[in-house]
Amino acid sequence: MRSLTVVAGIGIALTLGVTPVVGQEREQSPRSNLWFTVGAAYGSAGIECPDCMGLIDGRATGFSGMLGLGWTLTPSVVIGAETQWWFKFEAIFPLGIVTTNAIVLFYPLKTQGLWLKGGLGYMWAGVDAPGVSVVGTGMDWTLGAGYDIYLGSTIAFTPYLSYVGSGDITTTVNDITVDVSLNPNFFQLGVAITAP
Repeated sequence: MRSLTVVAGIGIALTLGVTPVVGQEREQSPRSNLWFTVGAAYGSAGIECPDCMGLIDGRATGFSGMLGLGWTLTPSVVIGAETQWWFKFEAIFPLGIVTTNAIVLFYPLKTQGLWLKGGLGYMWAGVDAPGVSVVGTGMDWTLGAGYDIYLGSTIAFTPYLSYVGSGDITTTVNDITVDVSLNPNFFQLGVAITAP
């Protein structure tokens, strides 16, 4: 009985001793200097091309993901570069969208993992089928949100949602420019590993 009392006393002492340390750590932002993230996601993409012989027109689901690298300016602001992609093999034809963007992440709560994202960049979208190659390129924009669940001081598990829309897109069919806007867009719902 006495040994049980001693063990309980040690446990309470350790709890009281550790709790303030954890509290102190959470009072400071876990983000500093270099920022890196890589993720995989469910993706849904839309491409409009009524004149593409049914190869692409409407929405489709496929594999999606992202890769980002940046720098922490303040505990609330991270700037960086990010590439996002979406791919699907429709029959035997590869269909895809790839973007490269300059992004800003904003953390409303300095000591928490919630973030909001905005960015601008360049997009490539298209399909390559026997005898037909349709490609759209141009400006894009992205918005997103996520939450870093910190597993320690150097890594986080990050559920995220991201949307990519397009601006002025130039479309070519078999390398010939046509007056058609593919209006490519896609969203991702996925998880990432982040090194804050």
